[in-house]
Amino acid sequence: MNCPNCLAELPTKERALFFACPKCNFLLMENGNKIRQVDESDIVEKYQQINKFQRWICSTIRKHEWFGEGYIKAVYKGGCIKSRVCSRCFVSYRKIEEHEFLIKYLHKGSCEGRYICKKCGVQNRDKWTSHVKYHSFSEWVSDTDTKNKFPRRETQICKRCGFQDHRVIEEDTWRLD
Repeated sequence: MNCPNCLAELPTKERALFFACPKCNFLLMENGNKIRQVDESDIVEKYQQINKFQRWICSTIRKHEWFGEGYIKAVYKGGCIKSRVCSRCFVSYRKIEEHEFLIKYLHKGSCEGRYICKKCGVQNRDKWTSHVKYHSFSEWVSDTDTKNKFPRRETQICKRCGFQDHRVIEEDTWRLD
C-alpha cells in the first residue's frame, strides 16, 4: 500500500492502528482497505473508548507505548500539529511546529499556484498566487555563443516557475543588441 500524500511505499509488517509515513511523516491509519491521514477526531474517538482506569494504569504503572510520531490533518494557522498516540490508551502528545510553505503550481507552464505546507499539507489561502497568472520572464538569451549566426534560437525563463519560452531569430530580423 502507498501513502495517500506522497505515494511512498508503506511497510506492511508491524503496522499499528496509527503509523507515520517514513517519507512525508504524516500520521496515517488504515480504514478498511484504504489508508488515510489521521484527523483529530480519529484520536478523540479512540480515546473515548478507553475508560479512565485503563488510562491511569497505562500512564502510571505500565507507561505509555507510543505509535509513530507524525503530522495530523488539522487546519491550524499557528503551525503544524505533530502528534504521537499511545497504542494502549490512545492518549495523545502534541507539539506545534511552524509551517514550511512552498508553492505548488497547478498547471505545467503556468505561474498559478498555491502555498502548501510541506509538513502537514495545509493550504495558506491568504497567499494563493492566483493573481499571478502571467509569467515574469527574464531577458532573451541566445542559446548559441555567436550572436551573429542566423537562424539562432533564443530563450527566456520565468523567474517564478521556471517555464521556458523560445523564439527563432532569422537573418532579416532587426534587433537592438
